[in-house]
Amino acid sequence: MEESSKTIQSAVENAAPATVPNPEVMQPAAGGIEQSSKSNESKMMLWLIGGLVAIILIVGGIYFYLSSQQKLEQTQPTPTQTPKVQENLENELNALDVGDLDQQFQEVDKDLQSL
Repeated sequence: MEESSKTIQSAVENAAPATVPNPEVMQPAAGGIEQSSKSNESKMMLWLIGGLVAIILIVGGIYFYLSSQQKLEQTQPTPTQTPKVQENLENELNALDVGDLDQQFQEVDKDLQSL
């Protein structure tokens, strides 16, 4: 009996020590890792979409600004056209026949004196 107790005792002494899991070292279950990575992926996707939208808005704004600047340059008259228009207006003004203005004012003066 002594021998059997010694063998049991030596077997217990030589056995690997029991390990107690450390809660700080324990990793979360597989579902926790998948959930965490999915949330990180969704956040990254939102940032990527937001960045693309911002880039599209900036490029669109620049395009509309430049196109409006080109329209302004096209609608401004050139200085060489202005003298031609002015000459035409002066010619039309000189061609108007207003009659004898002195005679018309004499009639108005007579009417005023009769009052």
